[in-house]
Amino acid sequence: MSTELEAPYTEIFNKLKKIDEHVREEISYGVPNGLYCTDLAEGYGSRNQADCENIREGKHGQQIVFGRDREGTLVEGKGAQGAERAGMIDIYVGPGASLEKNNKKFDKNDRLDPFMLADAARVYITQASDDIDKCFGIKSSSTSIDSNNKSAVALKADHIRIIGSEKIVLFAGPANRKEKLGMFPDQKERNSNGDKIEGISRIELLTGHPEHLEPVVRGEKLVEYLKKRNEAHVELVNKIDALNKQLSQINMVLNALTVGAPPFSKNMIDNIVMIFDNITQSFNSYIDEVNSLNETSITGADSILSNTVFTS
Repeated sequence: MSTELEAPYTEIFNKLKKIDEHVREEISYGVPNGLYCTDLAEGYGSRNQADCENIREGKHGQQIVFGRDREGTLVEGKGAQGAERAGMIDIYVGPGASLEKNNKKFDKNDRLDPFMLADAARVYITQASDDIDKCFGIKSSSTSIDSNNKSAVALKADHIRIIGSEKIVLFAGPANRKEKLGMFPDQKERNSNGDKIEGISRIELLTGHPEHLEPVVRGEKLVEYLKKRNEAHVELVNKIDALNKQLSQINMVLNALTVGAPPFSKNMIDNIVMIFDNITQSFNSYIDEVNSLNETSITGADSILSNTVFTS
């Protein structure tokens, strides 16, 4: 790092160091428990430990559990079913937090099962999930891609931030780099069971009902499609305008030839007007159809709709 870049960080570091020294001096004189990150006597529920679990427990409701897939009580999850290759790491804080009341807090005498919907925040890692969506109270979409007996990682909290100073990538799909996958004959990544990854991998952004999933729009394809539709629109408008002028000229000639005498002139003009109205109506229907983008047949590589990213 250059001197120009180092200087601001060094200045900030020195200021923070002085603040820290001042705070430690105050702590040495005595402060209320908990202030300035001093120890705080508070009780939390303990985990209802399974025989297969090793637990690292903090003093303030932190749990790191090494065991087998367990999605709640001792009868929930692949571990409860006796499945092999179902190792799990469960990292969470605030056991049973959403079940506590101001006048009733859990303490170490309360043995709590992991509760994905009630514990405050969690990172859950498992080699074999029973149903990771159901485990966290998510209604799965109708896609054939499911999590049963597959590895899964889940994060849950009131707020989650994924921060990348330069880049964040959300990728769904098998890796396909030959230098990393020379062990596989088909040069494609397998899932955690060693099976081929079939079908199209998907990203689902769920904020509503998964049964109403819709594909997101692909921006560049949409712009390209609308440009083409606009060109067709302008061309059609020009043709209708030219046709309208021609019909007006024909109308004038007919009036001159028949001196406006019915019924010939009236029938002829009515037929022409009817043709014009039909063209205009068809045009308006076409424009409505294009504007809604719901009735047009848009398929193939140039589709404006993604087949891998869906939202509700």
